[in-house]
Amino acid sequence: SLKAHLHKPFPEIEPMRLAGFFVSCSIDLQNRLSWIKTQALAERFREEIIHYFNLVATREILNALLLIVNRPDRETAWGLGVSEENQIYSFIMENLGPPSGPRLQGVSRLAQAREATEREMSAARAQMLRGLNLPSTMPESFLGDLTVLLSQAVSFFRVRRIAFLVDDFSIHRLPEPVQIVLNRVIWERRPTHVFKLSCEKYGAVLTDSFHATIDVTR
Repeated sequence: SLKAHLHKPFPEIEPMRLAGFFVSCSIDLQNRLSWIKTQALAERFREEIIHYFNLVATREILNALLLIVNRPDRETAWGLGVSEENQIYSFIMENLGPPSGPRLQGVSRLAQAREATEREMSAARAQMLRGLNLPSTMPESFLGDLTVLLSQAVSFFRVRRIAFLVDDFSIHRLPEPVQIVLNRVIWERRPTHVFKLSCEKYGAVLTDSFHATIDVTR
């Protein structure tokens, strides 16, 4: 995980070939999505499942970026200046939909984006538990589009592939119907990012909601 290295001086980070963002199924997803145990429920909340997963990954990206913007070398070493920060903020806020709170003066744009992301996570979970669909959700392509933006705007990501490190993507953490829905996001091929999953043996489902099958060796 990139976040785990951000206490180091940049010369120690620079040799990294991947920029990893860690997503824990046991911490971030199991308690929120494990109640969706049937295909019917998964289809009913398909867009919400993808939306919530996108929010979790976005929050992890923002947590790392907030550590970077507090470094004195944010522009010289990382290429993350105010202009780039504003681009990332605008992209995330546009995809979150209408703002649910005021924009605060004197607070980092990325901190505001993280707060908005966490508010949306709570609201999305509450709506699903009430059996209601959300009026708007992030598309399957959101994370891919976000990594394209990062690779274009921030020089550090321009020369390093982003890796989403999904830990314990196993049926005992996420039911099979949920995995099938999320595979539409996880299997998307983009030059700017890759998903790396850990799971128990035979713990991951290798089909998606369109009945496509992934190569076992991947």
